[in-house]
Amino acid sequence: MNTTEYALLECLRYIKNSKPGEKKAPPHCDAQLLHKLMRKQGVELVLDHFVQMPRDIRIINQLEREAHEKAYATMYASVSPVFDRLKKDGVPYAVTKGLFLAAKVYPRVGDRKFGDIDILIDEMNLPSLVDALHLEGFRQGRFDKEKRVIKPIDRHEELFFLTYSHQTATFRKVVEGLYMHYMNVDINRHILWGECKDRYSAISIKDFLSHSRPFSFAGTSFPVLSDEFGFIHIALHLYNDLNSLSILHTDKSYNLRGFTDIYLMVRNLPLNWKKIQFYCRVNELEQYVYFVLSLTAQVFEDGTLLTLMEKPAIYNDTFEHTFGLSDDERKQWNHSLWERIFCPNKKDMLSCYLTDRDMQKITYNSRFV
Repeated sequence: MNTTEYALLECLRYIKNSKPGEKKAPPHCDAQLLHKLMRKQGVELVLDHFVQMPRDIRIINQLEREAHEKAYATMYASVSPVFDRLKKDGVPYAVTKGLFLAAKVYPRVGDRKFGDIDILIDEMNLPSLVDALHLEGFRQGRFDKEKRVIKPIDRHEELFFLTYSHQTATFRKVVEGLYMHYMNVDINRHILWGECKDRYSAISIKDFLSHSRPFSFAGTSFPVLSDEFGFIHIALHLYNDLNSLSILHTDKSYNLRGFTDIYLMVRNLPLNWKKIQFYCRVNELEQYVYFVLSLTAQVFEDGTLLTLMEKPAIYNDTFEHTFGLSDDERKQWNHSLWERIFCPNKKDMLSCYLTDRDMQKITYNSRFV
């Protein structure tokens, strides 16, 4: 690691022992380079509450935070009629990830940038959600910047998501917002990934969604998962980002924002760890959640995270130092955690591990994702 990377990790660890309202001076390094790295890792706004940065950087952060908050309001106003239709029809679902995290565990909602609204729904209720989205002008497609319209996907792309992914193709809608031109809605049909489809039937999404609570933001009401089940879902999502060949190929993987999400949840939510452990044990999810806790503990130098759950009997160093979402694509890391996080080109780093079959999968997936 270079000086700026060490400094960023030290700043991130200020969160561990901080007192309310306290800001510490950053380690000695170039402030502009530090802020640039913070932005690349997606943590500049949350660290603005813990680190004394120069005035010009604080102003930039504040403007960006306010823009995020206005974008949130635009997005949720646009999707509010969809939620009203689902409530009227008695369809169970939950809004997950983005706003759940931003509103519940970050100092300010605008501290966490996000580009979509994520909805978890049982497969049997998917048609109801799709109908509601269509009625409110959402379409599966890509935004045409020149024509300012959503260009629809073809049947091949639609089938790809239904066959190989736990998500559907993204629904998009053009919006008239000062800070955005269109918005995304991603639908999750399961808490596991496409490579685990053989386990889908063993985990009831209907039961998972029964652990939901009412929530409201900017005048829009909708259900979110309970703190414990929200944590499980977000930990599994991060595990996917840290192990999917297609995501490891991009800067989205091994990004400090994901570890910060987990750490802030642990610090700021009164989580019932017995409930989390029980659900994960019954559904054989312990090793995935423990993996996320272990790496987060290393990033924040906080070993207390490893006392929150019992270490699974099947968990070992080999599992922790490998990647891949299925047994046939699992590989051993030769790069350290820090090399993975601060690698300037994830695609180049990953290339030395991949087989021709892996590259074919990544190339195929990149056509749609």
